[in-house]
Amino acid sequence: MKRMYIFVILWLAAVFVAYFFGQGDQTFLLFASNIISPASAFFPAFYSLTLLRRYGISSKDRFTRVWLYLAVGLFLWVLGEITWSVYTLVLSVSLPYPSVADVFWIVGYLPLVVALLLYIAPFKGALSLKSILSAVTVALLADAAVFFVLIGPVFGPSADPAERLFDFAYPILDMMLLGVSIAGMFLFLPGRISRFWVWLNLGFILIVIADVLFSYYSALGTYYDGHPLELFYFLGDAAMLLGLYEHTRALHAD
Repeated sequence: MKRMYIFVILWLAAVFVAYFFGQGDQTFLLFASNIISPASAFFPAFYSLTLLRRYGISSKDRFTRVWLYLAVGLFLWVLGEITWSVYTLVLSVSLPYPSVADVFWIVGYLPLVVALLLYIAPFKGALSLKSILSAVTVALLADAAVFFVLIGPVFGPSADPAERLFDFAYPILDMMLLGVSIAGMFLFLPGRISRFWVWLNLGFILIVIADVLFSYYSALGTYYDGHPLELFYFLGDAAMLLGLYEHTRALHAD
């Protein structure tokens, strides 16, 4: 088994143990959540630099921009996690929702979508109508499911307008990102870099689940640092890390 897979398995095992046995200790959960979350987001962001180094910062190659945009998006998500953790652990301030951390997370979607669009653009002619319709259908069905789940708590009588906006913004942006990613997976299946797209899609799906659960429990007022739903974020980060790792392996096989 490759060392990266061993690392991911051990990391996730440690995280699951911490969350499982820590549910009765809110002080421990507060600390663990705000240490694990930025670390988990940092792993795929840092590893994306491996692919950027492959093409070189000064290169005019399209894929330099792909990995640059991807790295920027992932590091914006890291900044969101760090901001949340600093306010919680260092300043002992409970962040409002939405907050400056949410700005980093929301803005991070733009370079991620651009990166994936740049990746598949040269090959878009190979996308069949069936593949495009499949990707759009999956995204629309997922959006409908999100709307059905969130409509009750988000539009409750005490819901704040700003919270409503962000509660729906996260899942909708997730679906947009996932739609492009699904198109890329259809495009490169089967193929040498198909594992990258499979892991990437799995990562985005897990993050979609996490965002929907976060919006749902936040709207109900029952979310807390260390909530088990955060495990979906960590699984999503791990899947993205493995996807980037598989892409690196494919490039080294050239």
